Amino acid sequence: MQSSLAAWRVSLRRMRADWLIVAAAWLIALLAATLLAAGPIYASAVSLAGLNRVLTEAPAAVANVQASVRVEVGTATDVSQAVVDELERAAGSVGGQVVRLGRSDTFVLPGQPADAVRDLAVIGFMTGMDEHATLTAGDWPSPTVAATDPIQVVVGGNIAGPLGLSVGDELQLQSRADDELAIRVRVVGIFQITRVDDPVWFNESQMLDGVNESDEYRTFGPLLTTPQDLVARAAGARVQLQWRLLPDFDRLTIPAASQLRTRIENLPGRLESAVEVAPSSVVTGLDRIIADAERSLLASRTGILLLMAQLAVLAGYAILLTAALLVDHRRVDTALLRSRGASSLQVAGMALTEGLLIAVSAGLAAPWLAAGVLRLFNVAGPLADVGLRIEPGVTDDAFLAAGAAAAACVILLVLPALLAARSFAAEHSAISRHETRTIGQRVGLDIALLAIAALGFWQLRLYGSPLTESVRGTLGLDPLLVGAPAMGLLAGAVVALRLIPLLAQVVERGVVRGRDLVSALGARQVARRPLRYTRAALLLMLAMAMGVFALFYTVTWSDSQRDQAEFQVGADVRVTPGRSTGTLARWELDGAYDALAGEVAHMPVTRRDVRISRSAGTAELLAIDSSVAPEIVHLRPDLADASLASVLEPLAAGRARPTLARLAGEPTMLRLTVDVEIRAIARRVFDFDATEFILEPAELALLGSGPVLNGAIVVRDARGELYRFWSDPVPIHDGFEQLLVVLTEGTVEGRSGLAYPLDVVSIDLAFALPNLLAATAATAAITEVAAGVGSAGSWQAADLAAA
Repeated sequence: MQSSLAAWRVSLRRMRADWLIVAAAWLIALLAATLLAAGPIYASAVSLAGLNRVLTEAPAAVANVQASVRVEVGTATDVSQAVVDELERAAGSVGGQVVRLGRSDTFVLPGQPADAVRDLAVIGFMTGMDEHATLTAGDWPSPTVAATDPIQVVVGGNIAGPLGLSVGDELQLQSRADDELAIRVRVVGIFQITRVDDPVWFNESQMLDGVNESDEYRTFGPLLTTPQDLVARAAGARVQLQWRLLPDFDRLTIPAASQLRTRIENLPGRLESAVEVAPSSVVTGLDRIIADAERSLLASRTGILLLMAQLAVLAGYAILLTAALLVDHRRVDTALLRSRGASSLQVAGMALTEGLLIAVSAGLAAPWLAAGVLRLFNVAGPLADVGLRIEPGVTDDAFLAAGAAAAACVILLVLPALLAARSFAAEHSAISRHETRTIGQRVGLDIALLAIAALGFWQLRLYGSPLTESVRGTLGLDPLLVGAPAMGLLAGAVVALRLIPLLAQVVERGVVRGRDLVSALGARQVARRPLRYTRAALLLMLAMAMGVFALFYTVTWSDSQRDQAEFQVGADVRVTPGRSTGTLARWELDGAYDALAGEVAHMPVTRRDVRISRSAGTAELLAIDSSVAPEIVHLRPDLADASLASVLEPLAAGRARPTLARLAGEPTMLRLTVDVEIRAIARRVFDFDATEFILEPAELALLGSGPVLNGAIVVRDARGELYRFWSDPVPIHDGFEQLLVVLTEGTVEGRSGLAYPLDVVSIDLAFALPNLLAATAATAAITEVAAGVGSAGSWQAADLAAA
């Protein structure tokens, strides 16, 4: 025990005596451990921040989970609880909110003729409604006590006006799916949605707009009631249930994200097993988003590992150089200790004590220092420029990296001291004979490094990236490819040590005949004693080589990100028009884009999945305007043998140019006069033997409920865009029917949405028969087409002879 304490006292005194070099060694160890610990912290923080931004900006139906199933009302409670349990289990440690919804079949709103029903309503419920909407009048619904009491409902303000509803109004509703189901509802409250971008609404137009309009019907609602009343009184025999899982992304971590992805992928099977009913749908894109984030994390960690390997080489050599300086400074003291009986292990033990004090303190402080320094990226730097805020946290990987750096520092501090622990006589003998080659050169280590680096660079050129794909199709890191740049830098620097003495000898021969004594002596010293000067030269070469590599790596990475962004977007800006009620109509978009300040050119893009063949499957068809695309689309020059204009020229030349009928002036509406005759109809009857519906001839008298006629006209504007406009449906009676097709209503920013003149491409007619009826012999003829502007009082016959 006394000898151990004596060794500690000697070590501390040696450190105090050489405090300047020891402080430099501690600072280098701290910087090395901090840099290595910052790598995993930065990769995790940036990936998590990027994932949170993607989840925040993604559509609600993509970043969350929705499950739905249609069940018998008697099992609705048990099924709902089973699904809620599975969704909470899927959320795991991330947690979140599970919102339950339900919806009935459609009901007919009162006050409509039986043969001309257009306005429908649905009854529904949503848990936690009071947290996402605000009452503007009345109260939230309560369960009814008696079966004869009307069902209490609340309606949105966006449908209360069109339907003329206020608090206290009662409606008698008749189910369209069950003739025996009729309910009475009372409006007890009117609400307003607090935030339309709240993910709980899933961007569902029926909930946000309160109405879903098709060619035949307008469906209002849902009129929200309690879950008990919906299941017991308004749903009939079966009810449509939905559950929406809204994970708490503030609690998301990288390990938890991977576990969440796995549970979401297994959710459909677990739901089917839990409720013993296959869900009609499980809608989510959360698993794909997390999978993309995991691939991004792997890619970012690859780039960081490339730099960390080089930093480790640079830091290791800096520690080794500091240890060599410390050994040189203590060379005489160490020799005296050996002469007085100290063994090599005792000398190494004192160096180990110093190394532990230096490395352990640096290793413990490094992760916390790295996390604090990385927070500066929130203030300045590329992350601050793009508004990406990171929250660096100390991770297990950071402690492992810092621990590895500390262990390497201890070894590099102890090894030179152990090798230099010689007697006083041996030390004097070594001073008189200077080594001209390092131990690495004597054993050929530099040549081996050069061979390994050449192999690594060959594989990098072969695979193109340190990320390689396994036989199972999963991406992974190849350690050899990750370490290849670092080994190349180290091998090049070490090989340079062989060349420096040779160059010095050449220089010496050139300057020895001259009169410059300093140059001659300097070249001779480098040639005869290269190890005295090459230590600093090697450190300088490593630092400069790493700086050049980092510079070119940054440029390459920036170009790669720019190329990926241009490839994904295809142009400067890509806009996906909204489809919900209240957004601009398709025919208004061109005028709206023209009105934008700074807008130079735009073109529509359409994507469709088309089936090629049974063997080839489906493919994606991309439709663009080939005459405008060269001005808009970004295509890297090396992706095609010719310019984009030359590539698209055959498409532009091969475009069909039909002769179309042109509408004079700037019409805003068309009137179609149509003569429709239905001569024979058939009824759809279910054949129990064939287990399918068949058609049987029926009497024309069954048309008493009234067929409905509507029409559509397809026009092409001056930009070449095609638009389809529908008329309002009208009942068919004896004689001619007139359909009014409105082409445009109003302007966009003071400009018309359509570019005149207009050409008529086609006119379509469609008529709907009562349920289970089909026309087997019918004719329709358009006897007149008239164009009007502004009002129905100014019509002009249109010449469509060319159509």
